[in-house]
Amino acid sequence: MYKILIADDEFWVTALVRNSIDWTGMNLELAGEAEDGGEAYEKILRLRPDIVITDIRMPGLSGIELMEKVRLTDLKVEFIILSGYDSFAYAQAAMKYNAVSFVLKPLEEEELRQALQSAVERISSQQIIRQTASQAQSRQEEMRMEFLLRTVRSGDEENYALSLEGINQKYDCHFRDGHFFVMITHMERIPKPVLLQQITDASLRLLRDCAYDSYALQDGRRLILMINTAFTPSEDYTRLAKELFRCQGSLCRPAGIQLTAALGPVSNSWPLLHQSYEVAFCLLRNRLNDGWGRLYIWSKPKSGHDNPHNRLSVRRELQLTTLMETFETEELEQNLNDITDQMLQISGKSSDLFSMLEQISKLYCHTAAQMCIGSQIGLLTAREYLERMEECDTIQQMKRSMRELFVLPLRAYYQEHARDETNISAQMKRYVSRHYQENIRLIDVANQLYRTPSYIGYIFKRDTGTSFSEYVAAYRINMAKTYLTDTQQTIAGVAEAVGFGDMRHFSKTFQKLVGMTPSAYRKKSGR
Repeated sequence: MYKILIADDEFWVTALVRNSIDWTGMNLELAGEAEDGGEAYEKILRLRPDIVITDIRMPGLSGIELMEKVRLTDLKVEFIILSGYDSFAYAQAAMKYNAVSFVLKPLEEEELRQALQSAVERISSQQIIRQTASQAQSRQEEMRMEFLLRTVRSGDEENYALSLEGINQKYDCHFRDGHFFVMITHMERIPKPVLLQQITDASLRLLRDCAYDSYALQDGRRLILMINTAFTPSEDYTRLAKELFRCQGSLCRPAGIQLTAALGPVSNSWPLLHQSYEVAFCLLRNRLNDGWGRLYIWSKPKSGHDNPHNRLSVRRELQLTTLMETFETEELEQNLNDITDQMLQISGKSSDLFSMLEQISKLYCHTAAQMCIGSQIGLLTAREYLERMEECDTIQQMKRSMRELFVLPLRAYYQEHARDETNISAQMKRYVSRHYQENIRLIDVANQLYRTPSYIGYIFKRDTGTSFSEYVAAYRINMAKTYLTDTQQTIAGVAEAVGFGDMRHFSKTFQKLVGMTPSAYRKKSGR
């Protein structure tokens, strides 16, 4: 219902208006009455009516003065002017302030009813216009935020192909040639909507005076600030990041929410914005070791060399693959924990740990695909595995996450299919991993499984696409590669260690599968 206020210093006029209209039938509600302009203005502010029926001449404020004063506020009020004077000047003044109707006294019920109907139609029309404009603005905002988030997260070349002018026109931005960078704040948990809005508004207010343009993008528990500025000294960016972090922290602390933030590198190129995001994102990983409450500021590395220890060794890759293929989940979990601990002990950087985890995720996906069990274990992509682990805030959470992502699905699959013939291949692989240094015969494996050699040979070939003897040879050669890389044993010693009794047979098999001799492989590996 639309609310009505009647303002007239003549009691009989007010009574006539009050009693001549079927308010409910017209979807109207009589909210109040006033005897003079001053009282009418006070009630307009308090009651916030949609329509005011006012006399043009009243004590205090006239109807025209009342309209003029209300128009200075943000209130949306439609006015119907009543007058006992058929004056063009009065009508012209009423139209100046966009009155709906100018109704002469004595009042006629039908004329007043039509004036009210016109006011209702105007309100409805304006509401539709405002709603349409609001929806259009909301959609524009949504499109802009989607574009900006996609730009920083994916580094999509198509997004960076647009000029700044093109971006400004298409997404209603205000970017200018200058410097671009990203600051990411990672929150212990997502704040309530009101608090999140306060954090966002406070951050953007701080940026308003020093930035050409800035945006706050929410991505899960992360608040991403995309900033375009003019200043260049690095001290200015550091000072700004500290001020933003201090402001965000002051809002989050009363709610018991801890923060960690990172400032990415600053560049004068829009296409390098994604790089600033990636670096800041990687810096945030250090919270696993350092805990909450730190602000990381990117600085140029002293050395351009990668950490040689953040790569999975050939031995580790083979070990993890074998443990997956043989469903030895307890040992797989222990290995994953050992890799995590060793990586942190050697490097001390959580960012290096994530580089290792990315390799593990890719290896896990590849091995599961080779085993043809992806759909049964709910296999994700390597990127999705990494994103799940990015949500961890401590090393213990990380280990639990790896157990849930990598270990438990394999364990559940094996327990469900423990007696199926499809697991014969896994048991045969397990036998090889434990006895590869010995003389392995298919009949010995068959005896272990209480099956015939021909039957298990057929099952293995069906499941893996390769014969058992070929698999044994390939496994031994892969083990030989780890010996050649990680030890200083002689070639003959390596051949014996991996189960080849004949040096010539070993060299021939190695060259066939690897494409080079054992000595050439060792030389290539830096030994």
